[in-house]
Amino acid sequence: MNQGYKEKVSLKEVAAKWGLRLMLVINFFMFFGLSYQYGIREIVRPTEGWNWTDFITILLAILTIVLAALGTLIAVAALWGIQTLQNGASEISRKTVEEYLKSAQLDGRLKALVQEHYQNYIDSMEAKRRLATTEGEEPLSPEDAALAGAHEDTDWRDL
Repeated sequence: MNQGYKEKVSLKEVAAKWGLRLMLVINFFMFFGLSYQYGIREIVRPTEGWNWTDFITILLAILTIVLAALGTLIAVAALWGIQTLQNGASEISRKTVEEYLKSAQLDGRLKALVQEHYQNYIDSMEAKRRLATTEGEEPLSPEDAALAGAHEDTDWRDL
């Protein structure tokens, strides 16, 4: 039961969802901006000196406000997306590491490394024993000699 994982959502579904939200926000700001302009500035019944350039200026001002709000919305969505990616990546990496630690591949690699290091230790003990006997020094103790003379077939867990 993986409660921490969410279903995968396609890019098309995400784009459709955020596109709808974007259009809703734009329509919301346009409605309230135009309502403000109609109510306060009396665009419907223009005063003296009113012309269409003023109307276009007002519409462009509203568009600027909407674009600023949209930029803020995109910035918030980007921050949210980065946090979601970081959490998802850490969860995936944790799961992958746990699966690898439980795998037989890791056990095989660890066993090979231990056997290699054990063989290097046996070879160095054998070299010390040969040097000690050729130089006339005191030979190795029986335990060290037994370790140095161990066969390759011996499993390292038997020692």
